[in-house]
Amino acid sequence: YALIATGLLVLFQLAFTYLSPMQTLFGTTGLDGMTWLIIVLVASTVLFLVELEKFVVRRFFM
Repeated sequence: YALIATGLLVLFQLAFTYLSPMQTLFGTTGLDGMTWLIIVLVASTVLFLVELEKFVVRRFFM
């Protein structure tokens, strides 16, 4: 059920962001390509750092 809930959450978020009636109702605007690139880079950096920390802890402290 967690994957279904996550998928629905992503769909609703995209609807709030990109569907015209939802944009009017919630006061949102679509994101451009550069903004998406920044989001992906920041999220990837955090993921990379967490995985690096796990590797270092397993390798040197266990």
